[in-house]
Amino acid sequence: MKFAVDQMQNPQSIVIEKGGIFKEGILIAGSIGTISENEHSIIFFKLLSTLIKKEFIKVGTFYVGKYAKQKLDHGWRLVTNEKSPK
Repeated sequence: MKFAVDQMQNPQSIVIEKGGIFKEGILIAGSIGTISENEHSIIFFKLLSTLIKKEFIKVGTFYVGKYAKQKLDHGWRLVTNEKSPK
């Protein structure tokens, strides 16, 4: 079963797309964001962003956890799409 959730119909929300291991040697980046101008959404987005920046390691434009960083140090690729160039 699949569900589609429209953020415009849920103004007190943020979007969290988790990343992780796509296949051996490739990490797919996750993301957080909001299109809402709702005060609660903006506060939650800023809070989560602050926590991520505090607890994760910045690599280029991404923030990664220590295990992802270890994989990157061993030659894994961090991409937003598996077809991204090496």
